[in-house]
Amino acid sequence: MALALPCPCPLRAAKCGRLEFLLSCLLFVGPSAAAGLGAEDALLVRRLEFLVALEPPAPINASCAAQPLPAARACTAPLFARDARELSRPSKIALMLLFNAEADSLEIALHEYAGVVHTVFLVEGTRTTRLGSKKALLWEQIQRQARFDVLRDNVVHIVFDDAASSAASIDVARSGNGWVVENAQTAHGWRSFLRWNAATRVFADHDVFISADTDEIMSREALHELAGCRLHGPVASGGLWMPQGSMARAFRPDWPASHAHPYAFGMPTIYRMAELLRGCANFASKACAVPGRQFGRSNMSAFLLGGMHLTHYTYLPHVLLKKVTTNEYHGLSAQDVAALSSVEQARALALREFTLDSHLDWKRRSVPVGLVRDFATFARTPWFLACNKARYPAWWGHADPREARIPEVMRAPARALTPGFRRLQRKL
Repeated sequence: MALALPCPCPLRAAKCGRLEFLLSCLLFVGPSAAAGLGAEDALLVRRLEFLVALEPPAPINASCAAQPLPAARACTAPLFARDARELSRPSKIALMLLFNAEADSLEIALHEYAGVVHTVFLVEGTRTTRLGSKKALLWEQIQRQARFDVLRDNVVHIVFDDAASSAASIDVARSGNGWVVENAQTAHGWRSFLRWNAATRVFADHDVFISADTDEIMSREALHELAGCRLHGPVASGGLWMPQGSMARAFRPDWPASHAHPYAFGMPTIYRMAELLRGCANFASKACAVPGRQFGRSNMSAFLLGGMHLTHYTYLPHVLLKKVTTNEYHGLSAQDVAALSSVEQARALALREFTLDSHLDWKRRSVPVGLVRDFATFARTPWFLACNKARYPAWWGHADPREARIPEVMRAPARALTPGFRRLQRKL
């Protein structure tokens, strides 16, 4: 249902074209709007999804690779048993990721996980978490791109479908809690994992389950250590560097892994599989606890440092799609919408996002990495990102060539945004 309210046009004060008028009418309502986006706004989401799905034009740097993993594991991190020795048979790691159109972050993540994570369970909804609005399943559109060859066969796609997400959206309207949809998506992912594992019997008590968002990337060295050492308790957390969009910056999170490491974000959440499976013989039982993301509150004495939270990636279509579809944001501002009309305005907004001039609270809580005394203990840049700076220039404050296509995609007719985006991608 589209808004029936008059919307000011931020693009041309004197006269609005139809496209500019429609773009200026993006919803600014809260989660109580269970009907979700109007048709015009849903089309804007489709255009942003198209831009997010485009492969980076810079080729993969084939001459750069991950460093070899250590032959032996130390098993000395706080989450391991005090007398821990290297396991004779390493645990298998199951990694459940909530996925919401972070195509570039997923490419980086899957390269980091190759060889250390057994299976990635990619949980994706057919509706947005912010307004419960219909959206595309992006993994279906991008999974055959060559950049995902590295771990595609080890990805299990779990779809949080319309029936489940619509029920969760109604709960949002009743409770006013915008996290209901994400919590329901996590529960759906866990129960889908249980059904899959009951059929395949891949994972057992001695294995490990990790609950994360796509952009919360533990380092492959930390995951290698995790697989080979005995955990002290049933739950622990990771500890990630949060650059908040810039590789020169460190953000102080609300939920650190430990008070001793205030700049290490306490995610993702790590579970010992034995306790999880023991309570879930009956998938529907209330005793079957959902292993959600606990934001460092699980056990601040049990953590494993190493990795990077790729939040606030400032490739502009990624930023804007996050603002309109996810819980943490409140839709697009007039300035955001205006930036879609020209390459110059898009670039100016992307720079404001990079410098955090659009997020002054985040800016106040960020410092240069050189001022973080324990930075070297937890900050790990994913090797694929470090090797391919030209593919993701936004992380260094440079223009992404794909942003030059924003005005053209915004003018493209709806029929060009076909399933798989094939027609418009061939044109571009």
